[in-house]
Amino acid sequence: MGAPPRDRSPPGGFARWDDVRYFLAASRSGSFTRAARVLGTDQSTVSRRMAALEGEIGAALFERTPRGPVATELGVRLREDAERVEAEMARLADALHQGEARPRGLVRIATTEALAIHFLIPRVLPVLARSYPDLAIELSTGLRAVDLANQEADVAVRFFRSTRGDLVGRRVARLPVVVLARRSLARKLQGRPAPQLPWVSVEVPDLETPESVWLAEHAGPGRALRCTSYEVQLAAIRAGLGVGLVPRAALAVHRDLVALGGLPPGPTLELHVVTRRAIRALPRVGVLIDLLTEHLGALDEL
Repeated sequence: MGAPPRDRSPPGGFARWDDVRYFLAASRSGSFTRAARVLGTDQSTVSRRMAALEGEIGAALFERTPRGPVATELGVRLREDAERVEAEMARLADALHQGEARPRGLVRIATTEALAIHFLIPRVLPVLARSYPDLAIELSTGLRAVDLANQEADVAVRFFRSTRGDLVGRRVARLPVVVLARRSLARKLQGRPAPQLPWVSVEVPDLETPESVWLAEHAGPGRALRCTSYEVQLAAIRAGLGVGLVPRAALAVHRDLVALGGLPPGPTLELHVVTRRAIRALPRVGVLIDLLTEHLGALDEL
């Protein structure tokens, strides 16, 4: 008799696509809570799923620390393999929909909170919902630049030109930045030099922006208020707490604000719409990019 047939069943752990999804979300975010938000579940579910996965594997994927889960050496090593599985699943899903004439399925957009609140939600998403009811939208907001190459989103609207990965994009708008103030405060401050103005600034750790460079050059170190959100900055300016560098397009939305004159010209921000080359021709991605280009391009005129 010959040797018994070799057992080709998969080893324990990562036997399900959901295992890969949960592991990658936890690995990328460095937090079970943030991973839960990405996955649309709760923190206890992510924690339980990761513990069960580690039990099946017989080894730890994360070290639980007071600052959150930190990938072990095995976890770091397996992430690359898990991302290859994720990429193959995405290619399979895209291939299934490649021949469809009508856009359908999920498309994930990443942008800043301010752009989402003031432009995408009121101007772009309603048109998308009316014209393409079979599309489902996932909107991710924040100052962190999502990794399109690692498929954290399908389309990004961002203030820089992407260089990493096989990405394609285009500049859709140029947004001059001006010094804005509440109308009543502007009357009191008109004519003051930049270092004497009560500045409301956005300062994010490890993120240098054109606005922060301008302030360092022209305004000096003094600040009336420092914050880490552009929406908070705008609220503070509208409340009369100080002045701030904001795209001029905000004047079309907030009629209670005015631009201060007599100051050095502010920077000009470039707005880009970016996606992966491999999915650019998909109907669900193409219609979104076309709408974003059309509506965000109008910001040039504001």
